[in-house]
Amino acid sequence: MANARQEPCYLDRMLFDLCMNGVIRSMEQANDLLGIVMTDYFEDADQKPISAYDASRLCTLLHSVQTELTNAIAEYSLTAVRENTYFEKRLFEVAQNAVIAKEVDDLMEKADAETRNALRILPDADALEMLRRKFHE
Repeated sequence: MANARQEPCYLDRMLFDLCMNGVIRSMEQANDLLGIVMTDYFEDADQKPISAYDASRLCTLLHSVQTELTNAIAEYSLTAVRENTYFEKRLFEVAQNAVIAKEVDDLMEKADAETRNALRILPDADALEMLRRKFHE
């Protein structure tokens, strides 16, 4: 009887690393920043009111942590094709719009001035449809 759980091979590990490398780097950065916050403000520090400077520094550090975690979630969501939350759905919408915009830009470079002038005020999806017809006929 075959083993129901297949052990990962070298290729599996390399593909996983390739897909998750950016996510892990963002999470490591967030972890390092949280370590700074914990050490500087909570662990061995005297518990006293913090100055405006320290409050601003703490806010900046926590904002950086949030940004790194958001980036990690976004990269994972795009890699794993997850669309479960509002954030993930919005992320895919933005990514799809970027793909459309890139194709429009590429085709507009090939278009003559009259075509560019006529299509530049149209929404990208409409312009793309017309450009595809023009160049793929």
